[in-house]
Amino acid sequence: MKSLGFVFGDNKQILNNDYPFIMQIQQEFKQNPNVQILNPIQALKNNEKENKRMYYQNDGHLNPNGQKVIAEYILREINFD
Repeated sequence: MKSLGFVFGDNKQILNNDYPFIMQIQQEFKQNPNVQILNPIQALKNNEKENKRMYYQNDGHLNPNGQKVIAEYILREINFD
């Protein structure tokens, strides 16, 4: 998890728009016009502000609320052409 950019004990790092994992993927594929990198971090942050928990309490995995936010984000962002 550390190699993906996770910083243990720093929960704010998880919802940082500059999350190293996302940044590295964007860098790797920036020259490929056939690849679109989606970053759902802001969607998760916006929903967390509404006091909706996105993750299980003692677990870093998305709960059903978080899964729904991700699904809605992907549907908005995907190009169907």
